[in-house]
Amino acid sequence: AACAYVRPQPLVSFIADFLGIADEELRRYGLPRKADLRGLLKAVKGMEAEYRLPPPRDGAAPPPRTWEIRGFDADLRTSETYTFSLKERRGGGGGSPAREVSIQDYFDERYGLTLRYARLPVIKAGGKHSFVPAELLFLKGGFLKGKPNPEQTGKLMAAAALKPQQRKEHISEIVHKHSQLVGSDVLRSFGVELEVDARTGLMRVPARVLPRPHISAGGGGAPMLPQADGFVGGDTDGRL
Repeated sequence: AACAYVRPQPLVSFIADFLGIADEELRRYGLPRKADLRGLLKAVKGMEAEYRLPPPRDGAAPPPRTWEIRGFDADLRTSETYTFSLKERRGGGGGSPAREVSIQDYFDERYGLTLRYARLPVIKAGGKHSFVPAELLFLKGGFLKGKPNPEQTGKLMAAAALKPQQRKEHISEIVHKHSQLVGSDVLRSFGVELEVDARTGLMRVPARVLPRPHISAGGGGAPMLPQADGFVGGDTDGRL
């Protein structure tokens, strides 16, 4: 069995990979008209992402917050077109009248940040009425909850359908990459010890060879005993 996992990455990178379009195209034009928005929404909805803000013009950057992605704006408004009412506070308790600003203009005024993907739909995350730019969200990675797209499915099948020798080499590569775990004091403190065979490069684990089971088939004849190249026994002297 094989599962699809999402690596930690910027949300905009995941969107570009999922839709199979170049990052530059996503930045300049936003989502294509014929994009699989339903599939994309299923893929990202429920994912955990870090919301990372830059430092504002008058202070230090707040710590990252982890939010669950809840979807896109229902009307697919972007950072250029999504507006909200902003009322700035002044010293002494007074304030200026509220004004309508776009998300793009807000981040430019408040943080001095020019959004590079301002034509992407804003992302619903965090609070009930909280919409944020996609480029400020960074996926934490994990199991892909939605259905992989055809390209991802093809890559998944190619990775899973390995010949025995290829699989052995792949496992050996992983073991070598994480060789620092062998004899690790941290693992040993949890009662876990790893032993690698010097000849094969594979891990040695306790195992035993089970005896071949007798198999009954057909109309209740004598049980058959599996052989290396088939079955021998039953009511016949040949191999099935």
